Amino acid sequence: MQYWLTIHWPQLQPKPHQVDPGPLLEDIYIKTDKEAALHKVEPGDRVLIYETRTKGPLLVWEKDDWELRKREDGKCGIVDVRKVITPLEYRDPSTYTRRLKYKDSKDKDGNVKVGEELTWEYCAKTERLDNGFVVSLAKVKEIFRSLGGRFNPRGPGLREVTCKEYHALVDAFKSNAPT
Repeated sequence: MQYWLTIHWPQLQPKPHQVDPGPLLEDIYIKTDKEAALHKVEPGDRVLIYETRTKGPLLVWEKDDWELRKREDGKCGIVDVRKVITPLEYRDPSTYTRRLKYKDSKDKDGNVKVGEELTWEYCAKTERLDNGFVVSLAKVKEIFRSLGGRFNPRGPGLREVTCKEYHALVDAFKSNAPT
């Protein structure tokens, strides 16, 4: 069994009168260029989900048009403990019902930089293992430091963690009462 920490962005804000804001990001998603992880993630593995604070808007493709959508405020911490229940499976980007793209921006010289389309071609489904409370970024970093490691929420979207790191973070998740 392997232990993983995956980083997710906050949910998109729902449109007015929209009941379902879209899929919750509760599974493992991997880009093709992260092939090292593709061969390791297996059913039975354990996963911690870290949600960023990122609030920047994304362009969302729905119903044959791009629309600028904001995201909910992120929790900036560990928000879920899950178990992998399916192998990683390829998802053809041309079949996505919703596509995401960074908003166009300008570089330091004022040239327009066209937003990159974002695709995560592989997905492994997961199920919730434990209920708990958000473990803050400060606490996550403290736990990693105490075990000789480090954590950067701007790092790779999926990283392997040690058994000790995983269990220390799960213990914090289960016991971390809201303040």
